[in-house]
Amino acid sequence: MVIKKEKNPFQPGYGVIPPVLAGRNALKRDLLDRLDGITNRECNSTAIVLMGPRGCGKTALLSWVARKAEETNLRVLSLTTDDFTSVTTLKQEFARHVRKGWLQRVVQVGVNVGGTGANVGLATGTEPVHGQLRPEIEEFAKKAGGSLVLVDEAHNMPAEVGRAFYSVCQSIGLKYPMLVVVAGTPDLKSVIGRSHATFSERIQVERIGALSDEATRQALVEPFGEKITFDGEALKDVLAETQNYPYFIQLWGRALWRVLSESGREHIGPGLVEEARSEFGKGRWELYSTRMRELVTYGMLVPVAEMAFQIGKGGKPDSGDLIGPGLAMIRSGKAGDQEEASEKLLHTGFIWDTGMDNWEYGIPSLASHVRSEAVALLRKQLGESLRVLEIIVGGFRDRAAAPKNMPRKDIVLRLSNHGHGERAEEHVNRLVELGLLVPGNLPVDRFDLVAPLLTGKIVEGYPSHRPEARNEETRVQPGKEDIIPVSSPKP
Repeated sequence: MVIKKEKNPFQPGYGVIPPVLAGRNALKRDLLDRLDGITNRECNSTAIVLMGPRGCGKTALLSWVARKAEETNLRVLSLTTDDFTSVTTLKQEFARHVRKGWLQRVVQVGVNVGGTGANVGLATGTEPVHGQLRPEIEEFAKKAGGSLVLVDEAHNMPAEVGRAFYSVCQSIGLKYPMLVVVAGTPDLKSVIGRSHATFSERIQVERIGALSDEATRQALVEPFGEKITFDGEALKDVLAETQNYPYFIQLWGRALWRVLSESGREHIGPGLVEEARSEFGKGRWELYSTRMRELVTYGMLVPVAEMAFQIGKGGKPDSGDLIGPGLAMIRSGKAGDQEEASEKLLHTGFIWDTGMDNWEYGIPSLASHVRSEAVALLRKQLGESLRVLEIIVGGFRDRAAAPKNMPRKDIVLRLSNHGHGERAEEHVNRLVELGLLVPGNLPVDRFDLVAPLLTGKIVEGYPSHRPEARNEETRVQPGKEDIIPVSSPKP
């Protein structure tokens, strides 16, 4: 047996350095140059920002540069979401790295006699103002003799924390050799801009997305070593299915390593690839399911699903795809303006700008999954309101020659005429909550169906579309569907 199952180097997961960190050579050289500069006591306040969708290797790059810094005895401080929930928590995190006993001087300790033991909590009124963050960061940079500060999931940093942190880092970086590397989702640059406009203008943005074909091949094949050979066509199929997405590469690598180690062979042919495909498929499904749950949790399923249908099968996304869903979010109260709406949509990583206005899907083929699963998921969420949505959609179709919005009283009346009068308001509120029905541009008592493509898909397969199941008051001729007309997706 050439390879062993327990020695599998492929470990799909955020933050794990892959066995071959391929395709980032220019960035790695740049990071090493910056670390060399710190070692030589050079001061450079330009932070490096790694921005891209989840699963593309940002956290792995942070882990890699941390390892390189530690090899040269530089001090490394890695910050994650829990470390910067407030200015106070960030202050504490820096203080822990520079001197003992700081916590005892600035906080009161409360003992919780229970299963968790002692808890340390801030005394009332001890939240530091922004300027008070400087002593800890400056002392950290000064004592280190060269330091590296890594911030992961920086898109989660509250604006008030960002204002304090970025301002201090920018000024201290001019005085002491300290490199700041920040990583986050495609909305990160916008988030930093809201926190500190000046800092955002002086950062080095590195977009971390899909790999090239050659880098993908390198990342998948090289870890197996020279003794393992691949069937040409089988390897070609696998590489195509990775779609150059780093997380998928690791999923395929793990699956292939497992089946190969169990077979005792030294050659990966079509049979082994087919056996590994099942494991890869399960891992991909888990990733898709996780993303779908996040969209539901944050109320983003409707705008993202509408975007997926708008782009269409085989379509290429662009910045214009953010406009319609963004306006719907504004009118539903989920965003204050188009900039905030776009930021929230970019945060999902569904589509993103890889640079020079070149837009791509953040996770390849997730759009197909959204188109295939969102409709069924929303039907389940709608429950009894599904029939109500169909009736309302029919009302909008009847108003085709009129403005595309409908007064609440007309919606309630229509539902009453169809036997849903007692719970009409409840159903309307449910549709508003899901984002399928939003206040119109006119008075707030008027509503629009702002996701026409998605809404049409939701109701078009509903059983009550059988002509005999319709109420006569819908005034629809037999054989015609009572659904909102939908525009064609982009080619």
